[in-house]
Amino acid sequence: MIFGFLVALITSIVGSITGVGSGILMKPILDLFSSDSVDAINIMSSITVFAMSLSAMIKELKNKVSIDYNTVIFLSVGSIIGGITGKRIFEHIKQVYGSGIVMTQSAVFALLMFIIIIYLLKGQNLKTYRINSKIVVAIVGLLLGFISAFLGIGGGPLNVVLLIFLFSMSTKEASLNSIFIIFFSQIASLLYGHINYGMPNVNFLILSLMVIGGVVGGILGRAMANYFSDSFMKKMFMGAILFSFIMGITHLSTVIF
Repeated sequence: MIFGFLVALITSIVGSITGVGSGILMKPILDLFSSDSVDAINIMSSITVFAMSLSAMIKELKNKVSIDYNTVIFLSVGSIIGGITGKRIFEHIKQVYGSGIVMTQSAVFALLMFIIIIYLLKGQNLKTYRINSKIVVAIVGLLLGFISAFLGIGGGPLNVVLLIFLFSMSTKEASLNSIFIIFFSQIASLLYGHINYGMPNVNFLILSLMVIGGVVGGILGRAMANYFSDSFMKKMFMGAILFSFIMGITHLSTVIF
């Protein structure tokens, strides 16, 4: 119980500061160290990520931060559709391949982290864009929501990278907008999953402590983000991605071997 709370708290602080979301850090840790089923880990991670994003979002709205609502609304609408689609495909693969879904998730997760690392190392000189087409914005949201729900991670790192690349946002702006996208994709995935597939068997005491850790971490993380420079947040973001990649590869190797 203490381990679950601390994992949720620390990952939520880092996740809300950088915009990667707590799931990208939390899920590989739970995959590696928890004996729970993939369904239980997914739901615990998803609910904690939702709690983190909700508390962080409320914190920012109370501070009356400047948000590009025109972009966020269409990204969020797309992420809701993508979240439901990702959940459906996850459940279909699980029914067809059973435990093979664990390897599929781990492999996709590790590949995604690797691509993001390459972009962070080599893509600094790439031209960034400022997309205004609402249709394209919604499609980007759909992609982000799909990955978020399928992997059960919140999709944060890909959110941040694409927001910087496609909308010329700073790391700070991208991290804030990412929290809003995570919130909408997670609520869509959770509601759809609960209505259609029910609640997996989880320890509700541990889940409750993880949710508390997610809420506290989300509030603390967004409060701390105000004091960090954009360059420091870039380094923190890179560190979070490297950590997630190492954990993901470690888990994949344990599944294969």
